[in-house]
Amino acid sequence: MINDDIKDEIKNRIKLSEIISKKINLKKKTDNSFIGLCPFHSEKTPSFHVNDEKKFYHCFGCEKHGDIFTFIMEYENMSFTDSVKYLGGLIGLDLNNKSFNSTINHNKYKILEITSNYFKKNLFSYEGKQILGYLKKRGISKEICEEFSIGYAPPINFKHQLLDYLKSCHFKENELLEIGLVKQKYNKFYGYFYDRLIIPIISMSGRIIGFGGRTLGSSEPKYLNSPESEIFSKRNTLFGAYNLKKNYKNVEYIILCEGYMDAISLYKFNYPAVASLGTAVSDKQIELLCQLAKKIFIVFDGDQAGKNASIRLFEKLLSHIKADNTFKFVFLPNKLDPEEYITQRGKNEFDELLTKSYSIADIIWLMGLKNKNDDSPEEIAKFWKFIRSKVYQIKDKNLSLAIKDDLEQRINELRSKKRQTNIKLKNIVNLNLPKIEDDFRFKAIIIIVLNFPGLYTDFEKNLNNIKFSNNSLHEVKEVIFNMINKDPNINKNQLINSLENRDLIKFVGDFSLEVIFSKLLSSGKQVNINEGKKILNELIYMIENK
Repeated sequence: MINDDIKDEIKNRIKLSEIISKKINLKKKTDNSFIGLCPFHSEKTPSFHVNDEKKFYHCFGCEKHGDIFTFIMEYENMSFTDSVKYLGGLIGLDLNNKSFNSTINHNKYKILEITSNYFKKNLFSYEGKQILGYLKKRGISKEICEEFSIGYAPPINFKHQLLDYLKSCHFKENELLEIGLVKQKYNKFYGYFYDRLIIPIISMSGRIIGFGGRTLGSSEPKYLNSPESEIFSKRNTLFGAYNLKKNYKNVEYIILCEGYMDAISLYKFNYPAVASLGTAVSDKQIELLCQLAKKIFIVFDGDQAGKNASIRLFEKLLSHIKADNTFKFVFLPNKLDPEEYITQRGKNEFDELLTKSYSIADIIWLMGLKNKNDDSPEEIAKFWKFIRSKVYQIKDKNLSLAIKDDLEQRINELRSKKRQTNIKLKNIVNLNLPKIEDDFRFKAIIIIVLNFPGLYTDFEKNLNNIKFSNNSLHEVKEVIFNMINKDPNINKNQLINSLENRDLIKFVGDFSLEVIFSKLLSSGKQVNINEGKKILNELIYMIENK
């Protein structure tokens, strides 16, 4: 693997805009930002943004984004290693020289393996009795515990601490810090996981790259993953993919669920399942899903957060899906997770849910129907305009045409009223599909206040009176506003750290100020606090006068 120092040197010595401008025409917006027509999809209005200061690009049309290496990989169809060698050559680095190459310190994998064995041993200690009882209650057998290497991180007052144990194995604290096993505070090191059920996160190659921890008590957050490191990236990992690859051959389908406990529970019922380690699904995870199976069922929890996440994934899939893969959505009722549904209603009913799942075309149709008030020509025209806007986002031409034909047939039948659609309006309401526009406005408010905490005091009364319809975003809002109230001088990084510690940052998603500004202002506007204030004022007005 290429040394991080080399990657940083390339990024620091080569401007991203210089590389991209050799491939496409870029127009300068500010000293460090540029805009142009996206090279990854067809468009007439520029939506491709390049930022030299932040060293990333983002297209607001197709959602392609990344750094200088990602761009070369995507544009030139290169591997990561080849992209680094190509860029390094531009500044005179001979990356074929072994001195520039380094493999990941295998000590790190060794440490994680030893740590996993430590957790597994503690599962059967006196302190681990509660965890064993919990696993037994959920029907997770000893064999399943072994399959997923389930363990236990003992409480902070446990006499044999992980930190002490690993130091006795001659590992250094900085090594442990680098892979997220310890955290540092006031020049002291502490264990990252304690008093939690522990599940290793394993790469496709079978190596432990991190851990997930679930508390059984009142500690927050309920679920805690290893921090990002050189060897662990949540966005590039699917929990359970290794187990699926090892135990299943030529699977007909797989199920994507939210968390590792959901995946393990489905495995218990003999379903091939993987988890995204949260509700946000990345481009890389979509790519991995398509590699694992031809048909993918999306089965997120039946609460509003799960439904919202399903719709966000649907929106992302429009620009990613190809005719080679089929994505189907299952909406669980009554706030149930997959295991609860199977336990309460049985496998047969769950299998029936999979059979009656919603295709991409179904979701487009449902979302359109939900906003159609009657069968007047005007409403039909609005309805058809919405459907076309979604279909046009599908890049695979054959798939786009097939879905368009399917939906046109449905519209013709709706117009002629020759048949009743098999998806009744009451079922649409039961799906409780989120109002995308409202969610965007609420999220935009959070993003602006997060970046400019001082604006909160200017709109305090109005902001506190706004009711967030999305429960997850409401929780994020409460945390941010309360912290600003306590400390008016708090900064963006402190707020983000607090959200990360509470496992709430995932609800903010990949939105940035640039996204907000591009959607709500003309492209020539600069991203600054004054413009942010104008947007915040407008958003508040729109919500209050809806």
